[in-house]
Amino acid sequence: MSIKYSILSIKKTREGEERHYAKAVYGQTIDSKQLEREIQYSTTLTPTDIKACLSALSAQIKQHLKDGDSIHLEGIGYLKVSLQCLPEMNPERPSGRFVEVKSVRFRPEKQLLNDLKDTPFVLAK
Repeated sequence: MSIKYSILSIKKTREGEERHYAKAVYGQTIDSKQLEREIQYSTTLTPTDIKACLSALSAQIKQHLKDGDSIHLEGIGYLKVSLQCLPEMNPERPSGRFVEVKSVRFRPEKQLLNDLKDTPFVLAK
């Protein structure tokens, strides 16, 4: 297993120096069905059990995020909502009508990052 990458160069106009960045080049998108099959082969769970578990997990995550909770998935990381104000918001008289969910933020666990550090990298063609 390896992670493919490409190198991007960005020229800084003010300083005149060029900076280089590595960018991951993603392969396929792994969907729930593929995860279900892979989990089935490594456990004694049936495909129906796995599908039900993933569905229940999704529903519980949504509900807890709607309740304003943050979520810790052990071995994976943390999820929480990020909010933004709509342009119509009057800071003198704030109202929840003018607040919306901007995104769901993910912060990986340190152990997950540590487990990925020994992954080899291959320059994408």
